[in-house]
Amino acid sequence: MSLNAEYHDGVVEALELGPRREVLLSVRLDPVWNNGDASIRRIHFSAIQNFDEVSAFFGKALPGNRGAPFVDEILAIVRVAKNVIGIELDHLGYVELHGAKVREL
Repeated sequence: MSLNAEYHDGVVEALELGPRREVLLSVRLDPVWNNGDASIRRIHFSAIQNFDEVSAFFGKALPGNRGAPFVDEILAIVRVAKNVIGIELDHLGYVELHGAKVREL
């Protein structure tokens, strides 16, 4: 998996779940890791085989659930194995997306 930006320490400002076994994250990049770029990037994960688990995980991250103005902070987005992407967030922890396709919008 090759991403065009470094998402470590990026702030997830918005999150969309579904409707078709997909997750869309809007992430404000940390300029320290991106040559001064603090723009918002959107990452789309689709065809998630374990969508119920992933949806429950991200459902806990919605801003109203923690009282924060943002969803969470990304620690890592990594390819764990073939067709498995791991996402680690600062407060919520770690989730794996099985079979997911990823693209930056």
